[in-house]
Amino acid sequence: RLLRVLETGEFIRVGSSKVQKTNVRVIAATNLDIPQAVKNGKFREDLYYRLDVLDLKLPPLRERGDDVKILGLHLFRQLPGGKDPIMQSQFLYLLEQAGPYQWYGNIRELQNFVERANILMRNAGASSVTVSDILRRRAEPAPEPCQETESRDRRAIEAALHNHPGSMADAARSLGCSRQTLWRKMKKYGIQR
Repeated sequence: RLLRVLETGEFIRVGSSKVQKTNVRVIAATNLDIPQAVKNGKFREDLYYRLDVLDLKLPPLRERGDDVKILGLHLFRQLPGGKDPIMQSQFLYLLEQAGPYQWYGNIRELQNFVERANILMRNAGASSVTVSDILRRRAEPAPEPCQETESRDRRAIEAALHNHPGSMADAARSLGCSRQTLWRKMKKYGIQR
């Protein structure tokens, strides 16, 4: 049905038999390699060729140089106190101090940076805020799950399965979780039914 709309501009409403015309443009965005997905059979080729009329490549923020300052200042001006020239110049200084930062989260990470800078600058004073106060470094490893908690979970699941051998629903209910959660945890811990 979507292919028909894209190709002919015609559709039929649910419960109707009358064909209607529409004049729309479809904008689709992805970070996947769609031509490769088409080759691998993971994306419909006929849909790809109907969508791929105009292909725009947008480079990530880390490859856009001075655009970071322009976008950052635009976002900063939208926030409370963002039109103050002194705060704007201090904010631009902070962006320059961030220098070669990679902006892994792209525009969302920049937006987070801008909002945090704005809040800190308004509350702590513009001159006392540093980039390290604002940027969360990605170098810190994620905390490891506690081994004691995992073994406790495993024992509770095994006990629930032992007490309710004929019913996954009853075992899940006794643990206070859904069957899907129970299955997921069983798979995680390698527990067989």
